[in-house]
Amino acid sequence: RKTGEYAVRVLATLLQLGSVVGDDSFGLAVLGHSVIVNDDGGADEEEKLMNSDSTHSIQLLSDRRKGATNNTSSNHNYVKDVLKVLEWNGNDIRTLSAQEQAVKVIYYITDPNFIAGALSMKESLEEDENDVSGGSGPVDVDAVSDEYNDRMDEMIQIDIHRAFRSMLDHATSSASPSLQRWATACLRHLITEDQRRACSVAHSSSKYESFSSQLVSTGGVMILCSLLNSEDGETRAHATSALEAIVIATREIGLALHEPSGKGRGLSRVGRGTERDSTIVDAIISNVGGSGLPALAHLLISADESVSMMGCSFILSLISPLLTDPRGSGRTLQQCSNIATSMAVGFEEKDDGLSSYRNAAIALVVGDDTVQGSDVSCLPSLIEIVRSGVDSSSWGGRNKARPLKVQVKAAECIAAVALAVGHVIGMHTDQSAYDPIYVRAKSALEVMEEERIFDVALQIIKSDSHRSLDSSRDTPDARLREAAGLILLAMSSCSSVSSSYLISNGAVSTSLTIASEPGMLNAASTVRGKWASKGLCFLEAATTLLIQAWTTGTEQESDSGSSASPSLNLLLEALNSGAVGLASRLVKTKVTLKSHDLAYSQLRVKIAICFLLSSMFGIANKSHDNNDVGASRLYSAIDADCAQFLASGGNDTGVRTDLVGATLNLLNATLPYAHQFTKEDADEPLPMVDLSEACLLAAGSMCGLADPIGVHSTVQSNDDADEGKYSHLRLDACTMACDVLTATKPGQGA
Repeated sequence: RKTGEYAVRVLATLLQLGSVVGDDSFGLAVLGHSVIVNDDGGADEEEKLMNSDSTHSIQLLSDRRKGATNNTSSNHNYVKDVLKVLEWNGNDIRTLSAQEQAVKVIYYITDPNFIAGALSMKESLEEDENDVSGGSGPVDVDAVSDEYNDRMDEMIQIDIHRAFRSMLDHATSSASPSLQRWATACLRHLITEDQRRACSVAHSSSKYESFSSQLVSTGGVMILCSLLNSEDGETRAHATSALEAIVIATREIGLALHEPSGKGRGLSRVGRGTERDSTIVDAIISNVGGSGLPALAHLLISADESVSMMGCSFILSLISPLLTDPRGSGRTLQQCSNIATSMAVGFEEKDDGLSSYRNAAIALVVGDDTVQGSDVSCLPSLIEIVRSGVDSSSWGGRNKARPLKVQVKAAECIAAVALAVGHVIGMHTDQSAYDPIYVRAKSALEVMEEERIFDVALQIIKSDSHRSLDSSRDTPDARLREAAGLILLAMSSCSSVSSSYLISNGAVSTSLTIASEPGMLNAASTVRGKWASKGLCFLEAATTLLIQAWTTGTEQESDSGSSASPSLNLLLEALNSGAVGLASRLVKTKVTLKSHDLAYSQLRVKIAICFLLSSMFGIANKSHDNNDVGASRLYSAIDADCAQFLASGGNDTGVRTDLVGATLNLLNATLPYAHQFTKEDADEPLPMVDLSEACLLAAGSMCGLADPIGVHSTVQSNDDADEGKYSHLRLDACTMACDVLTATKPGQGA
């Protein structure tokens, strides 16, 4: 045993030196792939090997061709011997020291960079052998794939499950802080290797069961969460990194095992949540959401930027599906419009698969009421990070600006939290007033309003420093501005305080201007995924604020009887920002159905435009108390846009088609296929029913609907001589809408 202590110490030192200088030969030797060239090969073979460019290739090639025919134990795998050292009993200094060196050995030979290099080397050697030996005849692709996976497993012969159990045991040991630190750091490497193995055999006959599915039942997640409260700062950091790796690895494994339905059509599932990782997220939040929140908040406010970045990355890993999954923000406009018919298309909150992430996001803000000391919130720390980069005299520049990449991570975390809170509150009914989740969401909203995250987000999108001449480029500034737009969208959908502030500070005109920038509604979002464009969140935010002004303005004006109309002022602001021209261009844009992601993105834009038109025409229909100012400006802008379109040669037929006609043409093109796309054999069907619904709402407002859909909805009269100045235009819209609806065959309508 004493000899083993010295041996493992020397081995760990050699691996450490090899890692520093970039020499993997010692690590390959531990795995049993380093062989001494014997004398049987002849001088020519030895000279050939010595002239090779890669020392590692020499050793592996010698191992394959000579088979270690000498008396050395060249093919012996030493990993099992190292794992035995980790399982020694005893807490004396010598034992703990030897086990620490054994942990270092496992750490270096499971380094993802080392494993990637070894596998690449193995593959290159086999390609060279195939080139020399040639080959002909038919090839069984599946058999070749399975054989390849088996050979790669032979290359990296490490019992990952056994090593992981040993590392968890030593991570809980307080007898040696250094051993605990190294064991916790090694867990991330083991998790990454487990992910590689599970994903590589996901669709092959080879079998490998990832230990990620057992982390909750065996208490692995609980152990790592307890290390967040460790007195050693490095142990806390490594535990945070390991937890993040577990969430990401489990998510990627779940996506790799996911079988695409039908022909495989559907949205790209990169970054989206799975049932596997949602269980892990629930377990982490049940432990971290209590006493672990203060430790997590301390990571965020750390002066060390790498530690702060680690905390933000960990939080984002828990709740990122709220950004990357279309269901995370797909019903915001419908919720703001109080559309009861939305529930008829099969949308149920409990079935959208995102409840775990929403609960996690809310828990990060309000903690767990059942645990003492859990009233600490991570939100103020995240906001402080984002606020540090905003140049505002009201905040006085009191803190040094954090690096932009840290600000981006923090802003994306805040956006995901805001979307979660907005969804829960938006789905509120009278029966859910005492639902614990709703109560916690209301508490989280109060915290967000108190911290004024809407003010921070508005300052970001107004800042010239975050604008780019090329909107399609993926830059940290562009990601930060898009995250701020998502925050505005979420807050304006659920907070009257936020909506009032944003409306009075020009958020509508600013959002429409950003959405109108070249490429913003065509380039794929780097925050949400290919299913959304970069400018979609700004268009939806402006639309949400107009809907809020339309709905709340109706109630306020009916109660006060005042002639002043905030909603009318907002309509004029939108018209001055070019809303009609933007809507006209987007309504007439063709949808590319060949690409599911692109089609989904284009349909989401059209849905937002139809809601925008619905609120604009609805506000204009109420403006008869102000001498039809709103309707006059709106129809004048439509005529000007139509004239400009015809003058530029945009209509080859020469037929005058204004915005109203284009919207009804869109309704005509959408209705016959709405239900067909709900039955589409795809992972996420195209939102054709939502588009039909939005088109119908826009058509209703164009026909004279003065109030939002609801119990007290009214229609602008076309018979009153004083109030019917634009009655002929509304009548024309009614005629076209009736033609579209009556031309639809039974069973085809939405």
